[in-house]
Amino acid sequence: MKSKNETPKISGNSIPSAAVAQVTDLTWRGEGLCRINGRVAFVKGAVPGDTVKVNISEGKKGILECTILETLEQSSLRKVPPCKFYQACGGCQIMSIDYSSQLKIKVSHLNEAMTRIGGFKNVDSLLAESIHGMDSPWHYRNKGIFQFSGSPEKPVAGLFAQGSRNVTPIDDCLIQRGPVKACLEALKTMLIKGNEVNSSKVIPGVDIKRVLIRNSTATNELLVEAVLGKETPSWLENAILDSLMQMDIPPDSIYISFQANDDQWTGIPEKHLLIYGKPFITERIGKMSFHIGPDTFFQINPDQASVLLDEVSRGLDECKLLSRSSILLDLFCGVGFFGLSLADKYLRVSAIEANPSSIAEGMANAKANRVENIRFMEGDASTVVKNLGLQGILGINQREAFKAAENMTVLLDPPRAGCGQEIMQAIASMEPAGIVMVSCNPSTLARDCQILSRRGYKLKFLSCVDMFPHTMHLESAAVMRR
Repeated sequence: MKSKNETPKISGNSIPSAAVAQVTDLTWRGEGLCRINGRVAFVKGAVPGDTVKVNISEGKKGILECTILETLEQSSLRKVPPCKFYQACGGCQIMSIDYSSQLKIKVSHLNEAMTRIGGFKNVDSLLAESIHGMDSPWHYRNKGIFQFSGSPEKPVAGLFAQGSRNVTPIDDCLIQRGPVKACLEALKTMLIKGNEVNSSKVIPGVDIKRVLIRNSTATNELLVEAVLGKETPSWLENAILDSLMQMDIPPDSIYISFQANDDQWTGIPEKHLLIYGKPFITERIGKMSFHIGPDTFFQINPDQASVLLDEVSRGLDECKLLSRSSILLDLFCGVGFFGLSLADKYLRVSAIEANPSSIAEGMANAKANRVENIRFMEGDASTVVKNLGLQGILGINQREAFKAAENMTVLLDPPRAGCGQEIMQAIASMEPAGIVMVSCNPSTLARDCQILSRRGYKLKFLSCVDMFPHTMHLESAAVMRR
């Protein structure tokens, strides 16, 4: 007897090995979406409007995985991608779609998620102003991580191929700021020459795993960090410094770090050691300056981060949640981007973050920007909210907490997985006047807002900003009001 949740087996006659499909949408990974014999199918490399002949294989959860055999009719949305690495590299999923159409697709995905998952009926009216795109959607990333592979005699540096751990060699990136080509070429040349004259060889992917490049949009300062294996030849560290300092415009900060885990892909760097320059570079967004180190979690598109901040401020203002007599609770605060930027609009800001490095940087940023009404607290946001409650977070008694909640706003900027049931219920139990959700995942945003909706909160503001052109990622801001 079959269980209710068991995916029914499809006989060989139910799906052909090849078929003609009309692509109607995109998945969140940028694959074409269509139906074949009533089954959901993903088509790698297809875009909405394509008619394609595909090869079909059975995928996970009953979804058909398809590859294009022939394009019978090409979509009007298509364009020739300007990046010569586009087909092989996994960095950009939708560069083959013209930019205005990219924006429309992203808005439709947010609309669909908030309507279907969230159950909200007013999404169309709230998204009337559509999406905030970029005038020039190129060289916007202030951070890039480039992998090393290959052999001691022929090192390879680049990005992962889409859906794999194979490194695609690249010598430039159209969405990355900074001298990517110069950095990678300097390090590859150093490896080749060093391995020629030293008996102890450096193996790309083992002894030097990857390189981080950060380039400030505001100051053009450059930070480079090489992530090394736990046991590397003694000559490597000095060679890295010498090679980078010989660039036409050398970095302002050079770090090395060590990865104890032998797995090149999953290890976390340890012991960030500054071997040249100052410990951080400076990024500016709006009226605030932020110190950025090698392990700082920060917005990768500062120009659009400024737009996002403006949209959050607009939502707070329209929902009457800005008041110099009220409190802002900033959860998943990172280095204090939102809390510091909005502090002058509130009586006080309580900012909570699990990463101790981010807390230290947030406190330094508060001091550098002369913001005195913000308090940083280290801890997992979910644990702090559930265990301490508003009384513990603010250091006040129950009566004061009840009064504070009436004029309090909670702002959340969680990871892509969102917040989930427990933390959203705990926040709703505080009964704040309003809750701002900032998210890079429409599905988890809709789920979390729906939890608040069941607790009496109404969706009053919704906006989206294209922080990541040529990818399927989208940043959104929603305001829920009692």
